[in-house]
Amino acid sequence: MLTPQQIQDLADPIESVYIHMADELLVNIGKHIVSPTWTHTAAWEVQKLSELGQLTKENAAIINKWIKKIPKELRETMEDTRRAALEKLEAQLEKAVASGDLPQPAADSTTQVFQDYFAQAADRLNLVNTTTLQSSLDQYARTVSLTAEIEARMESAQTILNEAAGNVAAGTETRYRALKRALRRISDEGLTGFVDRAGHKWSPEAYVNMDIRTTVHNTAIQATKSRMEDYGTDVFQVSSHAGARPGCYPYQGKFYSWNNSYGNVEFGNGSVVSYAPLIA
Repeated sequence: MLTPQQIQDLADPIESVYIHMADELLVNIGKHIVSPTWTHTAAWEVQKLSELGQLTKENAAIINKWIKKIPKELRETMEDTRRAALEKLEAQLEKAVASGDLPQPAADSTTQVFQDYFAQAADRLNLVNTTTLQSSLDQYARTVSLTAEIEARMESAQTILNEAAGNVAAGTETRYRALKRALRRISDEGLTGFVDRAGHKWSPEAYVNMDIRTTVHNTAIQATKSRMEDYGTDVFQVSSHAGARPGCYPYQGKFYSWNNSYGNVEFGNGSVVSYAPLIA
């Protein structure tokens, strides 16, 4: 079975695409907000909000540019998963066929496993893309409003100070300071790619990383199970890893059955081991 590090390594290329996508979307939001239009606060806010249509087109183009890489990256990830999950198993099964302990399989059912999980992952990534685009627009609108709000407060405070000191505040400096505060906030918050049932907001790259790791894990397990079924066997041994988590440790090295049956299996050297259902 794949190790946690192998699973993470397989997910990294797709996560990287979404990291770069989110960065470019935030930079584009910043470009629209800081473009030099030094009108009165209310007029500036109206003007910036009127740019939402153009921002939608630009951000959609950015997302489309990056997701063109996804089918290739996802397919390679899934192929690498199937290959890594079956590499040792396939050699053992072929050896059993050669010794006459197992029949030669008529087909390779892992191809369908690959297609099913690939389709599921692609659907979820499409949802992330849609959510990310809407999040970028919402974040832009909130940032424009926040900038205007901060600027209005600063101007009000500055007016009081000016009256006391007999000076005139520079409107450009007030806007600049308000923009810095607003842009710092969107940098800290980032974008939302998925909202779970508990209302927790996931960044695009965090959700994609979690989802792809889960998909890789499930694909590896199902591919292993399906390939063993091709050979007419359903007893397997759980691998052992140093530093295994407490929940996994009790299962290491033991034999279980996919069909939840109990029994014994005899190896070619005459040794016999017992197996039990994975979920008793």
